[in-house]
Amino acid sequence: MLNYNLISLIDFLALLQGLILGGILLFERWKDGHTKFLGLFLLTFSLALIDPILMRLGVYRLYPRLIFVPVNFYFLSVPLFYLYVKTLLMPVSNRRILLILIPGINEFLFFCVLFFLPIAKKYALIQSPNLQRLYTFYANFSMAFSILFALLAIRLVERYRKNKLGFSSNTPEQRLLWVRYIALFLIYFYGTAMIRQWMPHFISGYIYALAFSLTNIFIIYWVGIVGLRQPNLTIQYETDTPVLKTIIPSTPIKVQESERNELMEQLQHLFEQKYLYRDTDLTLPKLAKQLGVSRRELSQVINQSSGHNFNKYVNHYRIQEAKQLLANPEYHQYNMVGIANEVGFSSKATFFSVFKKATGMSPGQYKKKKLAKQPHDKRV
Repeated sequence: MLNYNLISLIDFLALLQGLILGGILLFERWKDGHTKFLGLFLLTFSLALIDPILMRLGVYRLYPRLIFVPVNFYFLSVPLFYLYVKTLLMPVSNRRILLILIPGINEFLFFCVLFFLPIAKKYALIQSPNLQRLYTFYANFSMAFSILFALLAIRLVERYRKNKLGFSSNTPEQRLLWVRYIALFLIYFYGTAMIRQWMPHFISGYIYALAFSLTNIFIIYWVGIVGLRQPNLTIQYETDTPVLKTIIPSTPIKVQESERNELMEQLQHLFEQKYLYRDTDLTLPKLAKQLGVSRRELSQVINQSSGHNFNKYVNHYRIQEAKQLLANPEYHQYNMVGIANEVGFSSKATFFSVFKKATGMSPGQYKKKKLAKQPHDKRV
């Protein structure tokens, strides 16, 4: 007789949710190269719940043929998430992808071999103390392996954010922030599981299992829903500027003061008269080509003359115009996305983030403040 229980029900709901959301991400976004890895991450992360569900329900006792069912993907799930992040930020060769996935593929093949063993051999293995010790080592090592790849994903994001800011006028900060939060959550998830392995009596087994199941259903829902809401777009970078490999050399270029002043005058003309900052695809190499100088020289001139990197310099102009539009009654019918696009931001999230850093308030708060002052100004 099956042992129905609350934890198995929660795990089953998480499994069902993961299969649906992961399947949608995988098949609806198959052409979107990086998103398919996110779909595969959700599928493998969810399928790993089958083993504890069958165990708690007592299915293995009734159907021993299912022992060692090959649904453990502990060496595959987080590496797939890492590949999602990596392919989001840069091209990745098939050979590199295969190398990252080899441990997970071997794990699956190993459990396939165990699954097709005779039932008597399976019983002998699960009763063996050596196998129990080996399984404990496998569990801890796989969780440490997962934490390592979550840390590598965070490292990729941080390196990208550090280097990209110097090249592009639009960085998808909100998207990268979400990726970093997922990676941190995975570290917490597997870290607490490892602590539980080392200190099994630290917390009640039932309370821990219930908390773990609720965490599962939350993270699966979070990744799936936010993943579906992400734009079907790979983060762009200049083909001649590999973002994660190219950093502007620290050795300064000798630029005469007269040349620097002339270049800044040209730049100010393009921004103040031609409104070049409104170009959402504006990048340092693109602007340098238009001015007839190297991107390294342009970057140095901007840094020396304004005290800002390229990204902050461009966004300064965008924020100044956005403030004018928000305070202008003629633009009150525009929503925030319209204002963001008008001044050159490629997303509402980036606009809100940059605006708040620059002014200390959101665009909506700034607009309300200006609207509140307008009647008073008219009376004066």
